[in-house]
Amino acid sequence: MDNLTQKNVIEPRENPPQHKPRFSSSIRFKLLVLIAFLITVSVFVAIYISINSMKQVNQQSERISQNALCNVIWKYLHTVTSSEVRSNELLLSQVEDEVRAVASYTKNIFEKPGVYSKGGYWRAEDYMAYGPGGQYINTPDDVCSVFVPNNTKIDNSIISMLELSAYLDFILPHFYNRNQHTVAIYFMSKDNVVRYYPNVNFSEVIPPDFMITQRPPYMSAAPESNPKRKVVWTPVYEDATGKGLIITAVAPLYINGDEFIGVVGVDITLEDISAKLENDELIYGGYFVLLDDSGKAIYLPKQGYQHILGREPLPNESWTDLNNCVSEFKPLLDNMTAGRSGIDIIEVQGVELLVAYVPMEGMNWSLASVVQREKVLEPISLLGKQIESTTTLMASEILLTGGIILMTALIISLLMVNNITQPLRKLSIASQKISSGQLDVRLPKPGKDEIGELALAFSQMIKEVKSSRQELEDKVKRRTDELNNKIIELENSRLAALNLLEDLNEEQEKTEDAYDKLKESDKMKDEFMNVAAHELKTPLVPIKGYLSMMEDDIKKYGDQDTEKSLAIISRNLDRLENLIDDILDISKLESGGMKFNMEKVDIAQIINDSVQDMQSFAYQKGLSLELDIESNLPRIEGDRRRLIQVVTNLINNAIKFTEKGSIWVIAEKKDSEIVVSVKDEGIGIPSDKTNHLFTKFYQVDSSLSRRYGGTGLGLAICKGIIEHHWGRIWVESEMGGGSNFIFTIPVERGGYKRILYVEDDEDTREIARTLFLQGGYDVVNISTGSECIRLLGREIYDMLLINTDLSDMSGWQLYIKIKNQLGLASTMAVIFLSMVPVEEKHIKDLKEGGVVDYIVKPIEPTSLLERINNFFDGET
Repeated sequence: MDNLTQKNVIEPRENPPQHKPRFSSSIRFKLLVLIAFLITVSVFVAIYISINSMKQVNQQSERISQNALCNVIWKYLHTVTSSEVRSNELLLSQVEDEVRAVASYTKNIFEKPGVYSKGGYWRAEDYMAYGPGGQYINTPDDVCSVFVPNNTKIDNSIISMLELSAYLDFILPHFYNRNQHTVAIYFMSKDNVVRYYPNVNFSEVIPPDFMITQRPPYMSAAPESNPKRKVVWTPVYEDATGKGLIITAVAPLYINGDEFIGVVGVDITLEDISAKLENDELIYGGYFVLLDDSGKAIYLPKQGYQHILGREPLPNESWTDLNNCVSEFKPLLDNMTAGRSGIDIIEVQGVELLVAYVPMEGMNWSLASVVQREKVLEPISLLGKQIESTTTLMASEILLTGGIILMTALIISLLMVNNITQPLRKLSIASQKISSGQLDVRLPKPGKDEIGELALAFSQMIKEVKSSRQELEDKVKRRTDELNNKIIELENSRLAALNLLEDLNEEQEKTEDAYDKLKESDKMKDEFMNVAAHELKTPLVPIKGYLSMMEDDIKKYGDQDTEKSLAIISRNLDRLENLIDDILDISKLESGGMKFNMEKVDIAQIINDSVQDMQSFAYQKGLSLELDIESNLPRIEGDRRRLIQVVTNLINNAIKFTEKGSIWVIAEKKDSEIVVSVKDEGIGIPSDKTNHLFTKFYQVDSSLSRRYGGTGLGLAICKGIIEHHWGRIWVESEMGGGSNFIFTIPVERGGYKRILYVEDDEDTREIARTLFLQGGYDVVNISTGSECIRLLGREIYDMLLINTDLSDMSGWQLYIKIKNQLGLASTMAVIFLSMVPVEEKHIKDLKEGGVVDYIVKPIEPTSLLERINNFFDGET
């Protein structure tokens, strides 16, 4: 007991040397620095936020104002441009009305020659004479200029034509004076007789052998150029009488129904149109640009030359070709020449331009208004500078106010720190005495603040030291019991986790069973498609037979309405039969049930027969079907009927999606392959959709399917047939630029096998390349899954080796993408190489899904080559 008591006694210790605490350089100083730092940071953060907020508000308001003003200017430009277009269209419409009126009057003269010839108003012998070059011309003082070239024989019909056309003298001056933009009105006959107002003395301005029928006005309205007999406008051309660049409104003249005798034309110069655009000013120094559908400028001011062509205009330059414009302007030029309407902003040589453009209906012209964005935004920029100046002044005032607040806060902080550190100093001295064993030390009188609470805590600490050991032992025992309880709970959790794992294994087995059932269902679907297609096709045979008999009877006894209805039924039966054939073919290709009669065939004869079969179809649409086959093409191994099916399908698609132009079928030998291409000038295919084009049921656009028909099976069938012939098929196309479908077939099926190896490690690829080449294989090494998908879309391989761990995707993801994107089932063998072993049942599932082998790395290169050799030996 005495020993135990002795252990609990606190031995007195020698008093350590007293050191005067340095509060002035420790807590007091640190506290003062901390408070000063916090106040300074707070003041400067507040100042920064205030100034930055003002700047952001300024910038945002300026940006919003700029956008709003640009939108208003855009709408203004579009409105002004549309108004100018309507004004010019009205001017051209008035000229068209004049041409119609003169044509109507002229037609009346020539349809009733007996009425007019009786008057004897104008006789050729009184006014006409042969000129020095042998031309037949009238006198300069006549109302109109009259001209017949020296290569035209002057006979009674020409004299009659001259004298009847003289009655135009009564109306041509009237229409000429009525419209200030008209520079000439004339009549041209198909015999090269011309009557032209005003009289310009043709003998001085045109050569004696001048052929009217070779000029743009006559050629534009002649029957071969204007079958609809409408009033037409010529392209811009140089006037033969020296009036510069002009355009002409021309009306064809037909009498007594269908007899074409010539044309009537009204000329207007481009100077009138240009002067009107030059006089109509745009705000902010903007300007107009008028061009035709070939990209030539009808009106282009000096600013336009600088912005669009990047140069100054040449002396007397006009009708400038803008197709050589700066690259920034090229998309806008394409939109204008294509007849589109819109607004745009482009940057040319560091200058931003706001542009609005509107097409002129009936003329294939386009008018644009252009304004520099910088000039539009000048008022906004000035306002922004004023706001920025005001913001700078306010920032200075905020900084001054912040400095005053900072100094005041520092003085108050210094007083508060002194008030806090004095009691702490006294408490520190008392704590040193306690640490030396003087438990009876007198502590500072506690106050009502935190320091007073600290003094009370010191007093309470001394009282609690003696009882602390027992409390500590009780606490250790309590914690030990709690730990044992936790161990029991953890053991229970482990058992629950084991039970959960067993449940997960049962769920995995159920999932695998469901996967097996899904595969069986897919197999049943293929079988059903075969049976259903056959069952659908069987009743079509008697239907078509009886339909043919009915058509023969109707043709024999005559019933046009019924015959038309039966023709529609027959056409749709053929369409249904083709659909069923496609379904049967795609089903056979996917299931491997399609039979091929492989023999040596003449590919040139196959292509020629296919083109002959489709000629009538192309002729009905007004298309030209051209054939270009290289001479002496070698015979190939293939199924004649299936190859005709491929070529006919590609030609049929080209005809279906081409409205005008030509279709070319080309065959040639390149290296060891026959390359066949079917090229059209149709609507084209977006480049982002060509990779999916050979997938079954795929349609580029559902609206096109409704317009042109089709199920999306034809190209998928073509791909399956070509791949069975060890070839490849692809398409090269873009929207609006036509399409080119190309397929290849090897001349001879060589003994080598092609292997595509996907491996991201360069050293491994190089070792495999050397090994496979020594083994007699043709190997292609690539490093990414995306490159693998691209190659498989263009080329055929006998085997695909996939490393399961690639840089851009896993091997499993690559295999799924290949199956989803490349469509039909392929004869290509797929082998996985992986560092991760899998269970035997999973390898079995992989092989049922199309994978022929699963190889765990590392594996000796010779062993890998041996397994590949064994596979191909077993295949043969």
